[in-house]
Amino acid sequence: MSKDIEIMLFQDLVQIIKQGKNQLAKQVNSTIALVYWHIGKRINEHVLDNKRAEYGKKILSPVATKLATMFGRSFEERNLRI
Repeated sequence: MSKDIEIMLFQDLVQIIKQGKNQLAKQVNSTIALVYWHIGKRINEHVLDNKRAEYGKKILSPVATKLATMFGRSFEERNLRI
């Protein structure tokens, strides 16, 4: 009988861990999407003045390089373009 209880406990704990990981992944994905949205909004409003300006491209490149160095390839220029 104790072996059955051990198996059931193990299965319950595995399920709890899997559910926690799934919930965490959903929250991370949601937060990442929100971060990118805010980045795009900030670039559009404050750098590009809601237009596709040539000077905006010049500003975006060095900013993207610094962000990519600090936070990884996800923040390279091609990923930050609007």
